[in-house]
Amino acid sequence: MSTPNPVVPANYAKAARELLNNNTRGVLAAISDQMFPYSAMVDFAPLENGDLLFLLSNLAEHTRYLQVNPKCSLFIAPNLNDADAFQKPRVTLIGEVEELGRPEASIRTFMRYHPRASAYMVMNDFRFWHFHTESARFIGGFGRMAWVEKSEFELA
Repeated sequence: MSTPNPVVPANYAKAARELLNNNTRGVLAAISDQMFPYSAMVDFAPLENGDLLFLLSNLAEHTRYLQVNPKCSLFIAPNLNDADAFQKPRVTLIGEVEELGRPEASIRTFMRYHPRASAYMVMNDFRFWHFHTESARFIGGFGRMAWVEKSEFELA
């Protein structure tokens, strides 16, 4: 994916990864069947390379959209209700998802971050999805922002 800011301070990539590693819930935006963005709150498990793991129900609206078009984004911003939220760091990850089914390795990884999700494993409609991060838009507050490419994101 080509981005407008080729020079990114190294601390932006690191700060974006810290947001990802310190938060395990975000807002997933999928493209609806009417070509509108559709957002839903989801839990995720961060992977070592900057990708993510989702556990999604086949009954969910956003899952149905992802089955048709795997392109999506995930917005992560702690403290949205703070008065100074616009001065705090946030990140939007851009990428595509791939349905994995229910492999044991995914179960172990996800349960490390979300032990309560074990209740979903008795339901047959839940599947794991791998979010392949292509780039990230990091905003560290007013005037501090940059696109972070996958290679920078992986190394941070």
